[in-house]
Amino acid sequence: MESQSVYVSSAAFDLSQDDIQGILVQSRLKNEESGLSGMLLFHDGNFIQVLEGERGRVAATLARIGRDPRHRGMIHMLDRPIEKREFGDWRMGFISSDEIVREHEAFSDFMMAVSEPAGEGIGYALRLLQNFKHTRR
Repeated sequence: MESQSVYVSSAAFDLSQDDIQGILVQSRLKNEESGLSGMLLFHDGNFIQVLEGERGRVAATLARIGRDPRHRGMIHMLDRPIEKREFGDWRMGFISSDEIVREHEAFSDFMMAVSEPAGEGIGYALRLLQNFKHTRR
């Protein structure tokens, strides 16, 4: 059974461009090995991440992430079974409104885009990401 999980957390310390690059490289490799997909948003020291894949692998990855000392205050916002992934082609999409790593291959301009997908038919995870986008300070 496939599942989709979303969590938020805060950086435990200021992250440099090299720190973010390291997180992205490591995440993409581990996600590919585990067959996971998702998206990571980072703004002003705060993260929101969507992970999708086989339920046990998502749970194991979340447990590993929860032990990572680079962030704190992890709050699980969503954990649900899914029939189809919202981010199926993304081994780890990344968005930084701080423009830390625009040149990274995983970068997306989601935070800067003005237009939004239609409200009907979009998934829970995408709605959470849009809420993060619109409520960030």
